[in-house]
Amino acid sequence: MAKNIKWLPILQEISEWCEEKFEILLVIDNDIIKEIETMVDITLDNFEMDNPNVAKVSSSVAFWIRKLKPIYFDEKSTRPHFKKGLKNAC
Repeated sequence: MAKNIKWLPILQEISEWCEEKFEILLVIDNDIIKEIETMVDITLDNFEMDNPNVAKVSSSVAFWIRKLKPIYFDEKSTRPHFKKGLKNAC
């Protein structure tokens, strides 16, 4: 996992918060999560640091999450009309 930050529990907590707050179902794609972990590690290895700054790690994680989009709306949600608004909400 990304060097010195355990970011996956944070992502899961945010996803759960969104589910409760907006009464929706979200899916976290574990294959994409693995790809994000790999890409973050590759990105941080390019910095050639043993223990990179937390800001570098978090910005790399945020970039790959936004690019690869591991969280998506579950079609079985009780509020399917909310799908369009979800993009801007979480």
